[in-house]
Amino acid sequence: MQTLYVKVLGQKYSSDRWLPSDTSKYPTSTINHSSATMPPLKTGYLTEFEKGQIVALRKKEISFSEIGELLHYPKSTILSFHNRFQKRGDANTLPKPGRPRIITPRTCHHLVRESKKACHQTLSELCNDVVPQGSIATVKRALASVDIKKWRARKRVLLRDEHAVKRLAWVMEYKDLTKEDFEGVIFSDECMVEKLKEPKGTWGFRTREAKLHKDCLHGVTKGPGIKLMVWACIWGRNKGPLIPIFEKSVDRFVYYIGVLEDGLIDVWQEVEDTVGDPIFQQDGAKIHTARDTMAWFAENNLNIQVME
Repeated sequence: MQTLYVKVLGQKYSSDRWLPSDTSKYPTSTINHSSATMPPLKTGYLTEFEKGQIVALRKKEISFSEIGELLHYPKSTILSFHNRFQKRGDANTLPKPGRPRIITPRTCHHLVRESKKACHQTLSELCNDVVPQGSIATVKRALASVDIKKWRARKRVLLRDEHAVKRLAWVMEYKDLTKEDFEGVIFSDECMVEKLKEPKGTWGFRTREAKLHKDCLHGVTKGPGIKLMVWACIWGRNKGPLIPIFEKSVDRFVYYIGVLEDGLIDVWQEVEDTVGDPIFQQDGAKIHTARDTMAWFAENNLNIQVME
């Protein structure tokens, strides 16, 4: 009867016995291995390929110790798997016992939808609405697995739709300008410094990339309080003077022209000497586009640009 030879991982086996390293009497050549130190034994789950190797080698009547040495697993691991395979006739690992997960994939998707639908709700509210049987820590872990957590809402001035459209049009018109092109542009505006009515920020559910999404922002409205209006300008990496405005309102044409004379003339001359041909940019407030203000710009031969 002809002997059947099997080669697994460089070792040669026969149908009736395992052939040692001396296989000179057999026609099939083997791979020579060095006498280096054996690698450490593996731990953890067997792969599907390793399970198939164990079953195939046992059919060739190779001992559990030899299979363990070949696959670098303890003998107990090989024996335990083979006994389970003989008992069940299935190589698959049974699911672990224990309490089922509270947050299933479907529940996790529900949490994501509800957190995006109302991003400013608290964790306890979200937990009570979606997973009443779970804890806040469980909900936090489920949201963190999809990169969603509580972030402090960014504060932005509330804009009307028509203002947003005009600002987008301005950006699209000048989007191709280079950094050097903006070196000669003087940006100016007034700013009201005040003590906020709501010093604490709000928190909302969002991803890291959604920090400027309109539903995740904290709208800021102005109100009475301790405040002071100032005028300032910038150009390139430089800053102009900070001029306080002590009038009750900046809507005083003569007073605004005085602010420009104190703060803009010197800056204009410096930019003109450094870059050349400066442009003064301001928004479309009534005081900026008033007849007396525009006449002052024309009298001083200043190139201005008004952004609505």
